[in-house]
Amino acid sequence: MERKAGKAVIIILISLLLSSHAGHSDASDGPVSEAPLWCAVSLVRNAGPSNAISGQEILITLRVEVVTRIPSLTKGLSDRPNLPAEEGMLFVVDPKETPVFWMRGMKFPLDIIFFDREKKITDMFQDLQPCENCTTFSAREPSPYTLEINAGLSRIYGLRRGDILVIQTCE
Repeated sequence: MERKAGKAVIIILISLLLSSHAGHSDASDGPVSEAPLWCAVSLVRNAGPSNAISGQEILITLRVEVVTRIPSLTKGLSDRPNLPAEEGMLFVVDPKETPVFWMRGMKFPLDIIFFDREKKITDMFQDLQPCENCTTFSAREPSPYTLEINAGLSRIYGLRRGDILVIQTCE
């Protein structure tokens, strides 16, 4: 029962994230200025059945900007001068999609981490450098969640396949 309740909360949260942008055309007549959605997230190891944080090994906690709309998904962190140490960007897409990322227009290196529907790490690319003629990066399977963080953090915190993303609170 606790596992179903935990999944229901996450499904509702993601539905709210996605529906808060519903009804807005991706090809608008002008810029749409919306306040970004920020969430506190943690990456944990050995998460129990409900993916709750209590009693689990917390590897890192970050404040992330959540993006779900096409223009923001495409732009990502490009053209920003830097990324504060305890921040990241979380991309949330359709669960059947396998998003593709590149480092064009970036001013600093990143680690890109892909998660499956259960929010478990499936793939990770470390120390990706800014480029002009860029290689693309994607997961081997559909990844509804992708996290971009400063290069080296995944190694510093020992992140590995199977670690779980837990969305705590959003503002």
